[in-house]
Amino acid sequence: GRDNSVNGGIDRHLFVLYVMSKASGNPSPFLDHVMQQEWLLSTSQVPNMTNTTRKEDENPDQSYIGGIFAAVAKTGYGVCYRFAGNHSICVHISSFHSATNTDSDRFRAHLVRALEEMSELFD
Repeated sequence: GRDNSVNGGIDRHLFVLYVMSKASGNPSPFLDHVMQQEWLLSTSQVPNMTNTTRKEDENPDQSYIGGIFAAVAKTGYGVCYRFAGNHSICVHISSFHSATNTDSDRFRAHLVRALEEMSELFD
């Protein structure tokens, strides 16, 4: 979430270390291995730049739906999400049609069911 928006995500630190290792000529087998991994699930939260949570709660039909974060692997998913006020979670799911193992509609159905199950815990 917010930590990743301000470079607090572990992947960003590893990437910078990898770039520095290459630029300085100091090889790192660990960083080489990490950077060669295929990231099958790539997620991002759209930042709330306008601080409109209260306005979105007063007018839910005028909520900003958000952006999209594409899959970074041909056989993976990209999931972008944002909280629209206190009434909705907007999620964009992307995957490549050419991949035989991905299906954004199926992913959506599983995500919706998982969120419903979590919600039931509070009922």
